[in-house]
Amino acid sequence: MTHLRSMPKKVITLFSLVMIFATGFIEGVVPNGTPLDSIAYSGASVLPIVESEGVVLLGREAGGKHRGLWDSWGGSRDENEFDCKITAAREFFEEAILGKTLGWDLSSTEQFIDPANQETTLVIAKELQTDLFVCLFHTTFTTEQKNQLIDHFAYARQSSTSWKYLEKDGIALVNWDDLAMAVLSSSRGDLVNVKAHVTYPSNQETIITLRPYLVSMLRPYIEDHAYHWGHNPKVRYYR
Repeated sequence: MTHLRSMPKKVITLFSLVMIFATGFIEGVVPNGTPLDSIAYSGASVLPIVESEGVVLLGREAGGKHRGLWDSWGGSRDENEFDCKITAAREFFEEAILGKTLGWDLSSTEQFIDPANQETTLVIAKELQTDLFVCLFHTTFTTEQKNQLIDHFAYARQSSTSWKYLEKDGIALVNWDDLAMAVLSSSRGDLVNVKAHVTYPSNQETIITLRPYLVSMLRPYIEDHAYHWGHNPKVRYYR
């Protein structure tokens, strides 16, 4: 596996480098050292990755205009949420039905994805418009956790009735290198396809189509765009 920190890189423009090193500032992005819980945001998600296997776990959208496309586990901020970690944890807890698949509660999910802990190795905070972000938590899963989630997802979904636990209707494993290359090889606005091992609802090797949101969140990191770092250095603010 090519680790996230050693991804193939595209060259940042000379102008960008001059601006970053001369001023330490990227126009439109919050200053270096900004705490993650202080930013305004509209949504957040979790991208589980099994580092030892080099694969990420994606879920298939069960409804809406993105039905059938594959994405990270996440969604929009609730009105009473003011920390993207809280939103990401809640959405991950609901969509992956973690109460039934892994036996977790919401509090343990929040702790698991907290950037202060070792499981989350990167947080991509991408600016949608001036001072409004969406966040993606890159969080490490063990092989055991991956297998348990896959093995229990069918029963967990079939025994759930609330839509918040039914928003994903499939699980796929995608090699990180394949995912990165698919993003690098695509043009902005294109639908991105990548080979995957779908484990639910069927068990097959196939080509899946990624939700554009996931591609847009990963692109700045994979293409090595300039960024500002957060109070926690795991956090990267991209324009």
